[in-house]
Formats: sequence, C-alpha cells, structure tokens
Amino acid sequence: MGLSVVAYAISFFLLKNAIDKWLRPNIAWCLENWENTTVALVTGILGVLFLIDGYISSELKTPLQRLSVKIESADISEKEKKFLLSRTQQSNETFKETLKRFGLLSIASVATKLLGKTFDEKLLSNLCYFVPLAFGGWRIYEVGRVLKKMRKGK
Repeated sequence: MGLSVVAYAISFFLLKNAIDKWLRPNIAWCLENWENTTVALVTGILGVLFLIDGYISSELKTPLQRLSVKIESADISEKEKKFLLSRTQQSNETFKETLKRFGLLSIASVATKLLGKTFDEKLLSNLCYFVPLAFGGWRIYEVGRVLKKMRKGK
C-alpha cells in the first residue's frame, strides 16, 4: 500500500512538471498548427491517466476491503464490528477523495483547461473515456473466465 502511494505521488509530480514546463508554453503553437493531433494526443494521455488512477486507487483500497471482509467474519460483537468497519470505510473514503482531488485526475482537468474550448468542441475528446472503460470491461471479462473455470473445476 505504501508503494502505491509513493508511485502515485511520483507520477503526479512528474506529470505536473511536464505540463508546466513543456505543455503550457507550447500549447498555443500546437493548437494553431496541429489542432486535431494535439486534441488526439491529450485525449490519449487522459485515457491513460484515468487508467493509471484506477489501477493505483484499487491497489490502495484493496487491502482496506480485505480488512473489512476479515472484520465481518471475525468472532467479535456487532458493536465492535460496526466500529471497526466504520474506521475502515473512513480510511477508504479518505484515500479516494484525496486522490480524486489532488491526484492524477487533477492533472486531467489542468490539461483540458489548457486546450479550452478546442477540447470541448472536438468529438474526438470523448474517446479519452474509451480507454479506461475498455480496460475495465476486459478485466471483468477476465474475472468472469476465471470464475467459470473455477465452477467447472468443482
């Protein structure tokens, strides 16, 4: 879990610096000369950012979810379970909200603001959602196949 937080922080730092030092000074020229290419590039980058954000967030939250399952199956009173599950959920929400507001997704909003109306007006910009949705669909399909094999094995 600690490694995921470090990876997230490093990714955020590197991407923020790349935007500030390279993209921001060159965006007007790129939009003027290669509007569609620039929008396509930013769209691809956003899709990858959404994917990375989902992956790292799940790596951070999975241990908390597993802890919740263990608490639920533990031989303790309902009052203790409620207290422990509440604390676990608070931690989960803290991670989620912090990473949403100050993580890689904040870089996505910075990148789209740099492009302004040009990004909003291009239909191509909506393809940034395709990358994480396609990946998520593929992962669900993989899990379904594993579960199907497990059922056949029993």
